[in-house]
Amino acid sequence: MEIYKEMQGIDIAYLDNAIKTSIRALKKLENLTISEALKIQVTTAKPDTLHVDYLTEFIYKQFLSDFDQTSIIITEEIGRTPPGILLSNDKIVYFLDPIDRSKNLSSILEESKTKFDPRETRLKEIFEHFKNDNSILTSTLST
Repeated sequence: MEIYKEMQGIDIAYLDNAIKTSIRALKKLENLTISEALKIQVTTAKPDTLHVDYLTEFIYKQFLSDFDQTSIIITEEIGRTPPGILLSNDKIVYFLDPIDRSKNLSSILEESKTKFDPRETRLKEIFEHFKNDNSILTSTLST
């Protein structure tokens, strides 16, 4: 890939880990049902977090901190990990919000409940459906 030509070895390792983490997160999300994704997950940072948001950030937090135990991870839903550590020039800091616009995602999944069984239908099926028919996506985002 063109981007690798300008990068140092350590940068490539961090990029590779971020890509692998994104793939892991997507695989976990695909297996959630609509109902599981929309469930409210109370966190220390926010009381109204969707489970799909929390799970995604948790996966990123887990794999990034396993990769670099000295890094600081700050997320919208979970907050700062590890707590109390001050930012400094010698630490890698990740700012994460992997599912930006979760209100839009929530609207799309709520609308999907009219066509699919929310207790049985996995998000992977919804994603596949959008590849062929984006009418739910188009109507939900246009309002």
